Amino acid sequence: MYFYWGRGSCRIPDIDLLADKEPDNPLALSTPRLMAFMITNPLMPAFIMLGFTIWGGALMSSIYTPLYEEYSTGCVNHGENGTFITNNLYSLAYNWASQDGDTETFKGFDTYDIQRSEVCTQYGSNSATKENDDIATLNALIQSHFSSAKEVDTFNRCIDSENLDLYWEHACCGQEGYEACGTGAASPYDCPMNELAEPTVPYTQFSGFLTEQTCSEKIDPETEKWKFDNAIFDCEALPVCQLSCGGPNKRKMKAVTENCGCMVEWFGHSVWLKVSLSIFIYVLMNMSRVALIMGVTRLVWKKIHPGLFNYKATCDREGGLVVKYDKTVEGEDPEHEIEGRVHARVGKKFSILLKEQLDIILPKFKKKGYPQILFALLINAPWIYLLYTISIEIAYK
Repeated sequence: MYFYWGRGSCRIPDIDLLADKEPDNPLALSTPRLMAFMITNPLMPAFIMLGFTIWGGALMSSIYTPLYEEYSTGCVNHGENGTFITNNLYSLAYNWASQDGDTETFKGFDTYDIQRSEVCTQYGSNSATKENDDIATLNALIQSHFSSAKEVDTFNRCIDSENLDLYWEHACCGQEGYEACGTGAASPYDCPMNELAEPTVPYTQFSGFLTEQTCSEKIDPETEKWKFDNAIFDCEALPVCQLSCGGPNKRKMKAVTENCGCMVEWFGHSVWLKVSLSIFIYVLMNMSRVALIMGVTRLVWKKIHPGLFNYKATCDREGGLVVKYDKTVEGEDPEHEIEGRVHARVGKKFSILLKEQLDIILPKFKKKGYPQILFALLINAPWIYLLYTISIEIAYK
């Protein structure tokens, strides 16, 4: 309070008795003078600084607000999408946890692919060679069957098989597969024996060979019945190695990394907000303190003011005071009135004029104390509201 013990500390405005002064409303000035007034006004640097401060605050807010909202949605309200930090932390943690397994998996894939290629090379070429040999053998057998069938057909047309069978039965009677011989002369022919059999047995009747169904069967190599199915080893039929291991537990890892990432974000936001709010609260509380004291001093100025006031006035070259006012001071000699200006000597009449101005200034000065006190109280509302709101929204459990 010692600041207000001085006579000029209450900042009671001076009594303005200037005869030629600038209008109270700057808008009444001409355009050039208004521009000069704005540029040279001592408050102009403050306004420029305020503009840069607002611009910087808006820029910082545009960067910080999305990060804070993402943290509030993903961590505090447990949203499904998480946050930028938690998602990237999950990716890093999952890649690190699956690194050894992925290395072994890729090594196993390479080994299996090498073995699969070796098996395909080994059996693929051999099966192709074997199929070609089998096709050649089948074609040779078909040609042999065609020749045999042609010869059998010639025998059927050129040989009397029934009469030949009678000679065959008479020569081989009593042998295996033939009836016993009856009475009569012996056959002049020997029974043809199959010496390739063990023991040797007589051949069957000749007509049995000529009537064999397979010998007269027609073979068409173009039909599916006499064609080989594809017997070449099919490398594509070898199974492909499928990854059956699911890797690290994604659900558990996501929960752990989300908890860790949210704690890191909570710490960062809490430090930033603590510093920012501390500065913000410090500025507002000091503004409130100054405004409150200024408002109170306006209301109780009589108790702390020594009762001495200042005034501003205009004088001429002779040192006479020149006062411009609307009415003539009571008792003033009209001869001293020049073009609306009154030359007043220092004395009772001039003091009356000062008293009249004080009666106008002091009530206005006191009335401004009430809005200042109200402003000093209301200016605390923002930081109180922020503390209450942020303490709820930033809490991470």
